[in-house]
Amino acid sequence: MTGFRPRKGLEWAQALWRRKFPLLVSIVVLLSASIIAIRRVPDYYDARAVIVVSRCRSGTPTTRALRRHGSNSTVARILFR
Repeated sequence: MTGFRPRKGLEWAQALWRRKFPLLVSIVVLLSASIIAIRRVPDYYDARAVIVVSRCRSGTPTTRALRRHGSNSTVARILFR
């Protein structure tokens, strides 16, 4: 079995040129697939979240932090109903 010898840049270019058709087909297929995938991604995203808050005792760390930083946020108003 013969060993592999180091190739120079020109030899790599000649090898690619000899196999230009399979290389070109691969590039076209991958480029087409990526364009199709990019077009299928939506232009905007819609996110929603639900926060469930149960009644807390007044001595918990959450209620102390809310009272210390002010209770004018929406979460604080819901929490202290």
